[in-house]
Amino acid sequence: MTKFSKVLGLFLIAFAAITFVACEAANKAVDATQEAATNAAEAAGDVAGDAVDAAGNAAGAATEAAGNAAGAVGDAAGNAVDAAGDAAKAAGNAAANAADATVEGAKNVAEGAKGMAKDAVKATGDAVEGAGKKMKDAAGHEGHNH
Repeated sequence: MTKFSKVLGLFLIAFAAITFVACEAANKAVDATQEAATNAAEAAGDVAGDAVDAAGNAAGAATEAAGNAAGAVGDAAGNAVDAAGDAAKAAGNAAANAADATVEGAKNVAEGAKGMAKDAVKATGDAVEGAGKKMKDAAGHEGHNH
Protein backbone atom coordinates (compact mmCIF):
# COMPACT_ATOMS: atom_id res chain seq x y z
CA MET A 1 0.00 0.00 0.00
CA THR A 2 1.48 3.32 -1.03
CA LYS A 3 1.83 6.30 1.20
CA PHE A 4 -0.59 8.20 -1.04
CA SER A 5 -3.29 5.52 -0.73
CA LYS A 6 -2.90 5.52 3.08
CA VAL A 7 -3.28 9.32 3.18
CA LEU A 8 -6.24 9.13 0.81
CA GLY A 9 -7.83 6.44 2.97
CA LEU A 10 -7.41 8.53 6.13
CA PHE A 11 -8.79 11.57 4.30
CA LEU A 12 -11.88 9.62 3.21
CA ILE A 13 -12.44 8.34 6.75
CA ALA A 14 -12.13 11.87 8.13
CA PHE A 15 -14.49 13.21 5.44
CA ALA A 16 -17.07 10.52 6.26
CA ALA A 17 -16.82 11.34 9.99
CA ILE A 18 -17.26 15.06 9.34
CA THR A 19 -20.25 14.39 7.06
CA PHE A 20 -21.81 12.18 9.74
CA VAL A 21 -21.33 14.85 12.43
CA ALA A 22 -22.79 17.53 10.12
CA CYS A 23 -25.85 15.38 9.41
CA GLU A 24 -26.34 14.69 13.11
CA ALA A 25 -26.13 18.44 13.85
CA ALA A 26 -28.65 19.19 11.09
CA ASN A 27 -31.03 16.54 12.46
CA LYS A 28 -30.75 18.02 15.94
CA ALA A 29 -31.41 21.51 14.54
CA VAL A 30 -34.53 20.26 12.74
CA ASP A 31 -35.75 18.52 15.91
CA ALA A 32 -35.15 21.64 18.00
CA THR A 33 -36.92 23.83 15.47
CA GLN A 34 -39.93 21.52 15.36
CA GLU A 35 -40.08 21.43 19.14
CA ALA A 36 -39.85 25.23 19.35
CA ALA A 37 -42.66 25.62 16.81
CA THR A 38 -44.84 23.12 18.66
CA ASN A 39 -44.22 24.93 21.95
CA ALA A 40 -44.98 28.31 20.36
CA ALA A 41 -48.21 27.01 18.84
CA GLU A 42 -49.27 25.48 22.16
CA ALA A 43 -48.48 28.71 24.01
CA ALA A 44 -50.44 30.74 21.45
CA GLY A 45 -53.38 28.37 21.82
CA ASP A 46 -53.20 28.68 25.61
CA VAL A 47 -53.18 32.48 25.38
CA ALA A 48 -56.15 32.46 23.01
CA GLY A 49 -58.07 30.05 25.24
CA ASP A 50 -57.37 32.12 28.34
CA ALA A 51 -58.50 35.29 26.55
CA VAL A 52 -61.77 33.67 25.48
CA ASP A 53 -62.34 32.35 29.02
CA ALA A 54 -61.67 35.79 30.50
CA ALA A 55 -64.06 37.41 28.01
CA GLY A 56 -66.78 34.92 28.89
CA ASN A 57 -66.28 35.43 32.63
CA ALA A 58 -66.33 39.22 32.26
CA ALA A 59 -69.47 39.12 30.12
CA GLY A 60 -71.20 36.86 32.65
CA ALA A 61 -70.24 39.08 35.58
CA ALA A 62 -71.33 42.22 33.71
CA THR A 63 -74.70 40.65 32.84
CA GLU A 64 -75.23 39.48 36.42
CA ALA A 65 -74.28 42.89 37.78
CA ALA A 66 -76.66 44.59 35.35
CA GLY A 67 -79.46 42.21 36.35
CA ASN A 68 -78.81 42.84 40.06
CA ALA A 69 -78.75 46.59 39.50
CA ALA A 70 -81.98 46.49 37.49
CA GLY A 71 -83.71 44.44 40.22
CA ALA A 72 -82.57 46.79 42.99
CA VAL A 73 -83.71 49.83 41.02
CA GLY A 74 -87.10 48.23 40.38
CA ASP A 75 -87.59 47.38 44.08
CA ALA A 76 -86.66 50.90 45.18
CA ALA A 77 -88.58 52.71 42.45
CA GLY A 78 -91.90 53.19 44.22
CA ASN A 79 -93.56 56.23 42.67
CA ALA A 80 -90.66 56.75 40.19
CA VAL A 81 -91.36 53.69 38.01
CA ASP A 82 -90.53 55.55 34.80
CA ALA A 83 -87.21 56.77 36.20
CA ALA A 84 -86.37 53.27 37.43
CA GLY A 85 -87.18 51.82 33.99
CA ASP A 86 -84.92 54.35 32.31
CA ALA A 87 -82.10 53.60 34.78
CA ALA A 88 -82.45 49.84 34.25
CA LYS A 89 -82.42 50.32 30.49
CA ALA A 90 -79.27 52.46 30.71
CA ALA A 91 -77.58 49.89 32.98
CA GLY A 92 -78.47 47.10 30.54
CA ASN A 93 -77.06 49.09 27.61
CA ALA A 94 -73.86 49.80 29.55
CA ALA A 95 -73.50 46.11 30.43
CA ALA A 96 -74.10 45.09 26.82
CA ASN A 97 -71.55 47.65 25.61
CA ALA A 98 -69.03 46.43 28.19
CA ALA A 99 -69.62 42.80 27.16
CA ASP A 100 -69.22 43.71 23.47
CA ALA A 101 -65.94 45.53 24.19
CA THR A 102 -64.65 42.58 26.26
CA VAL A 103 -65.52 40.04 23.56
CA GLU A 104 -63.94 42.27 20.86
CA GLY A 105 -60.75 42.55 22.93
CA ALA A 106 -60.63 38.77 23.38
CA LYS A 107 -61.17 38.32 19.64
CA ASN A 108 -58.23 40.65 18.92
CA VAL A 109 -56.00 38.74 21.35
CA ALA A 110 -57.02 35.44 19.77
CA GLU A 111 -56.29 36.76 16.27
CA GLY A 112 -52.87 37.97 17.44
CA ALA A 113 -52.14 34.56 18.94
CA LYS A 114 -53.27 32.93 15.70
CA GLY A 115 -50.86 35.16 13.77
CA MET A 116 -48.02 34.25 16.13
CA ALA A 117 -48.78 30.54 15.64
CA LYS A 118 -48.80 30.96 11.84
CA ASP A 119 -45.46 32.79 12.00
CA ALA A 120 -43.98 30.01 14.16
CA VAL A 121 -45.20 27.32 11.75
CA LYS A 122 -43.76 29.24 8.75
CA ALA A 123 -40.43 29.72 10.53
CA THR A 124 -40.34 25.99 11.28
CA GLY A 125 -41.05 25.15 7.66
CA ASP A 126 -38.34 27.54 6.48
CA ALA A 127 -35.84 26.10 8.96
CA VAL A 128 -36.67 22.50 8.00
CA GLU A 129 -36.43 23.39 4.31
CA GLY A 130 -33.06 25.11 4.85
CA ALA A 131 -31.72 22.17 6.85
CA GLY A 132 -32.90 19.77 4.16
CA LYS A 133 -31.17 21.82 1.46
CA LYS A 134 -27.94 21.88 3.44
CA MET A 135 -28.12 18.13 3.94
CA LYS A 136 -28.87 17.63 0.24
CA ASP A 137 -26.00 19.91 -0.74
CA ALA A 138 -23.65 18.08 1.65
CA ALA A 139 -24.76 14.72 0.27
CA GLY A 140 -24.36 15.97 -3.30
CA HIS A 141 -20.78 17.04 -2.69
CA GLU A 142 -19.78 13.62 -1.34
CA GLY A 143 -19.77 11.99 -4.75
CA HIS A 144 -17.75 14.65 -6.53
CA ASN A 145 -13.98 14.96 -6.62
CA HIS A 146 -12.85 18.58 -6.56
